[in-house]
Amino acid sequence: MVAVFLGLRQTAGFEVEITAVRSQDGKAVVEYVERRPPSDALVAQVLTAPFHIVSVSRDVGALEFRKIEPVP
Repeated sequence: MVAVFLGLRQTAGFEVEITAVRSQDGKAVVEYVERRPPSDALVAQVLTAPFHIVSVSRDVGALEFRKIEPVP
């Protein structure tokens, strides 16, 4: 399994998504997107800790995490 954790956030509306796990140059590249609430959004004032976990083969080798920009 691989996972991405954003850590503690002060409001709701934050998200993280692993979008791909690709083999590249002998390692596994984990691509993920972090989404934030728009600055004018009404969000709950509550502590959150967004994360995403996906299952992968045990023999993926070394891991590299790559943050990608969300598509509008």
